Amino acid sequence: MVTSFSIPKEVLEILIIIPILATLISIGRYVIGLKTLGIYAPIALAIAYKMTGLRYGLALTFLVIIASLIGYRFLSKVRMHYTTRVAANYTLLSILVITGIITFDSIPFLGLNNFNQISPVGVVLIATLSDFFIKAYIKKSLFTSMRVLLETLLISVIGWYIIRSPNIIELIFHNLWIIPLLVAVNLLLGRYRGFRLKEVLRFQTIPNDADTRTNKS
Repeated sequence: MVTSFSIPKEVLEILIIIPILATLISIGRYVIGLKTLGIYAPIALAIAYKMTGLRYGLALTFLVIIASLIGYRFLSKVRMHYTTRVAANYTLLSILVITGIITFDSIPFLGLNNFNQISPVGVVLIATLSDFFIKAYIKKSLFTSMRVLLETLLISVIGWYIIRSPNIIELIFHNLWIIPLLVAVNLLLGRYRGFRLKEVLRFQTIPNDADTRTNKS
């Protein structure tokens, strides 16, 4: 039972959530074929959405991505050290996100006028997405980095849906043996060499494309 431990329940809940989300990311990567911005970003986002609520979390994510792109466009023209560049980027990020929140709050029909009630920790977790996204954007094209971002958000939202359920958390609270079981699941996934779901779906379209070309000819 959880009550027999000296660990605070909130801390234990986070420690339980992390392996659940990490395993979900492994399943998404190696079984489905979804690419994410690393493993930390979707974990942080799912926990952040639990703290802020999904609607406000996604709105903040949108602001962070837009602010990151604007900041990168501006700072890429300036020669400076890496750490100062990151610091300047987060400074611009804060200014633009604050501006965005004020803008959202002034538009009633958006229904985003309760930012004063969301968790500050959730905001910080979402803000860390900036660094992961910009690194992907530098290495890849905007289209590819946006696609990876969308797949990251998909995994994060699924993770949020799972960890927001009190029944699932209580089940694991009272059955902590499930956590070591997740290690075994990841060991099996690490040895998986089969096709991923996205690959299977893509291969299924090849015969159809070939038949279409044959009929046209």
